Order: sequence, then C-alpha cells, then structure tokens
Amino acid sequence: MWTFTADSLINTQVHLFTNHLNQENELCFQDNNQQLYLISATGNLIWKKNINEIIQSDIYTVDIFKNGKLQLLFNTENYLHLIDRNGNEVQGFPVKLPSKVTSNLTLLDYEGNKDYRLFLACADKRIYNFSLYGVKTEGFVPFKTDDVVTLPIKYIRVGASDYLMTADVEGKIYAFSRKGEGRIDFKNKTIGNLNHLYVLGGNNLDNTKLIYVDDKDNLLNKI
Repeated sequence: MWTFTADSLINTQVHLFTNHLNQENELCFQDNNQQLYLISATGNLIWKKNINEIIQSDIYTVDIFKNGKLQLLFNTENYLHLIDRNGNEVQGFPVKLPSKVTSNLTLLDYEGNKDYRLFLACADKRIYNFSLYGVKTEGFVPFKTDDVVTLPIKYIRVGASDYLMTADVEGKIYAFSRKGEGRIDFKNKTIGNLNHLYVLGGNNLDNTKLIYVDDKDNLLNKI
C-alpha cells in the first residue's frame, strides 16, 4: 500500500497511462492548481506540469507516430494538448481551438488503424474535426448546429454508410457524414439539456435506434 500527496485537491479522474519501456501502468491526473501529474504504479512522482487550464475531457492514450511510444491527449476549455511521457508537449501543441469547447473531445478510429479523428463542439455552434496532429481534417466542413452542443459525438456505421450523431441543448438531433454533410432531417426531438444519448446499431436505418432517458418524467425513449 502507498499514498501520494498532490499539491492541492485532485479534480480529475485518475487515468491509466502505459509506460512503453516496461509496459507498466502509470497514473495521470490534475489538481486544483492546474498541475498535471504522472506518477508510477508505486506512487512515485515521475513529473508534474502546469497546464494553465482545467482538463475537461478524458485523458486518452494515443500513439501519434505509430512507433509504440505513447502520448496523453486531452482538451481544456480553449486548447487541445498532446503530451509525451516526459511531460513535454508534442511539437505543434497546444492547439488553440476556434472557440470555447462545449462538448469535450471524442476520439474516433474509424478503421482501427490509428488514423484518429478528433471531434469537438464549440461555443460558436460548430462541430470541428481534427487529425491527431491538431490540424483541421481536410475535406471536412465544420458542421453547423442551431444551438449549443454539450453531448459527445457518437459514431455508427449502418450498412455501407457512416453516421456521426449528437443533439443540441434544445433537443434537436443531428446526423452527419465524415465530410460534415447532413445525412438525416429528423422531425422529432429529444428532451432539452440531455445528459446521455445512446445509439443502438442495426443493419438498416429502420432498426437503428436512438435511446435516451427522460429523468423528469421517468421515461426511457427510443427514436
């Protein structure tokens, strides 16, 4: 048993990070002083780094160079960060975002080949798509929404077609393609300020469902 004492109250979940040299799990988290910590599995400090903003998303483990050496990926209110296991920002990071983040980072790997896509919704009512290098994805037009989106972006493949889906705070549902083109014009809505939206895949659109909980009326809804 061991104890690690941070400089101030820890304000994030503790995320696992794999040491590529020995394959041991290390632990990553942030405190109220905006210090990001990486500690060993036995509670020893490896490094700490000030991030200047509170981490809002999960902390993802990625391999940007596809060489087995891993990095930490996350967003704050205004920036994307990618930090190597030595505590240094990867070249080109942090990346300033077009507007304040309203829906935190969704990390997608369509084909399972580490060709990642990063989706964030921002306060300018647009959903942006970045490559893992923090560059806006070529061919993707930022998707415009009627109101602010706070839900994460969901991905599902139905037949031969891809759908990226979410809903805004007024309950309007959106489905768009990998290029940012609208795919379905929904006539109905979810409740407003939805906390979770689940996509249950089928082999065609008729049996592919959106499911959400209406906490106010104690209802489970399926669209």
